[in-house]
Amino acid sequence: MPRSSRAPAVPMTMADPSTPDTARAREVPVMGRSPVRHTDGVDIQISEAGIRLGQLLKFSGVVMDGGEAKALIAGGGVRVDGEPEIRRGRQLHVGTLVEIELAAGRQELRLVALDS
Repeated sequence: MPRSSRAPAVPMTMADPSTPDTARAREVPVMGRSPVRHTDGVDIQISEAGIRLGQLLKFSGVVMDGGEAKALIAGGGVRVDGEPEIRRGRQLHVGTLVEIELAAGRQELRLVALDS
């Protein structure tokens, strides 16, 4: 079978929330649930190419799949830089703040540059 013509995955890491030094980061599997429960915010390191909103929600472990991301976004539970966002494909870049309203409370994801 031929491989998909999709673009290669964007290298990303999640800053370890247990350490105050955000320069130290750990690799997080894209499909795995990560411990994103901190209401004080989590730094997500991305490449300069950016990431789509739905991919960010899956990568950070806020949702398990694209369908869950679509429902969360369509339900008005996501704000990008303070503005409500309903586009799952919205391209996000370094410096963006994503706020998510969850049953467990509000979660903030800050996009920061990937350390080289």
